[in-house]
Amino acid sequence: MLLCCARFQTGWEVGDAVRPPSRRSTDWTWLVRQTRWHGVLLPPPRFLPSTPLDGIPPAVLTEFAERARRIAHHNLFLTGQLVDLLGRFAAAGIAAVPVKGPTLAALAYGDLARRESFDLDILVRRQDVAAAADLLRSLDYRADQVLSPGAEAARLATQYHRRLARNPGPVVELHWRFAPCYFPFALRPEQARLTQLRLGSATVHTLAPEHLLLVLAVHGAKHLWERLIWICDVAALIRNVGLNWPDVISESGRLGVARVVRLSLVLARDLLAAPLPDAVDDWVEGDPGLAELAALARQRLFATERRPVESAERFRFYAKARERWRDKARCAFHTVATPTITDFQLAALPAGLHPLYYVVRPLRLVAKWGVKLATLQRRPPSATT
Repeated sequence: MLLCCARFQTGWEVGDAVRPPSRRSTDWTWLVRQTRWHGVLLPPPRFLPSTPLDGIPPAVLTEFAERARRIAHHNLFLTGQLVDLLGRFAAAGIAAVPVKGPTLAALAYGDLARRESFDLDILVRRQDVAAAADLLRSLDYRADQVLSPGAEAARLATQYHRRLARNPGPVVELHWRFAPCYFPFALRPEQARLTQLRLGSATVHTLAPEHLLLVLAVHGAKHLWERLIWICDVAALIRNVGLNWPDVISESGRLGVARVVRLSLVLARDLLAAPLPDAVDDWVEGDPGLAELAALARQRLFATERRPVESAERFRFYAKARERWRDKARCAFHTVATPTITDFQLAALPAGLHPLYYVVRPLRLVAKWGVKLATLQRRPPSATT
């Protein structure tokens, strides 16, 4: 039933392959909870061939109808906010490109109401981040973390985005990279191909479909594909947009994310019936390491209990997801060595000393794990029989 909802979301007609169960065999409370987590909507009753209208509890129908209205209203609000911000950035001479959010809903789904958006992801050049943040602050946006000048310089050098929000108003994420250092992605913002998109009454630039597919694949893998909506995004892009597949294949290889893209395609194909051209299907099946990776993703996706991802589990997945040894090495190095927000908040360094955060991080990790090891050593041995 959950896959039925996801397939409907991408524009597919629900067929016999995922036929909804009867009312008596469906745990509707579980379904409502899972659709919220996975970001998918319940199809209208006419799309559920084996479940008549009176087979769905009225409370469930009301829940999904109200949620659909809220999503449509919120996405329209986000669209208006996005168009306004893009106009302000342009007037200030700041090149800004929206990524995901309302532009993803419009491009991949063809309908702003069909894909829930939570915030606005805006891509800017690294040298424009400070000016963009200042502009947002002039509009009463506030950063979620207040850092020292040195920490801000270190964040710009080592991280890939920062969040600002206002109340009432959306959360805005300013991105100057597509991915964190510990999951390297060689596409630089200034290299990204753009396309024009009609968004409400405005025309905006957003990522071209081929580069958008790569970005979606990297984003899903970064989060271990634990939500169906990220697979829906890939499937909807395949279903509703004419992709230049030779370009997708060549760009994914050039940028070192061929396995990451293959994984996104095999999940969209196997779970949501995304039809791939024969040549693309052959390319996907040509990676012998993909089956194990896809199994890990499905295991996480359909876990009965949600739990935080452990660092070791995340690193193993990242290492398996990269086909190039240098990218595996970068994953390992940056996971251990690259300072994080926690490190930035630990010491307030001046801007000229921000490289010292590379010293702060190992010292913090040594202290952290030293305390844990000392605690384990002091723990009395368990009794044995």
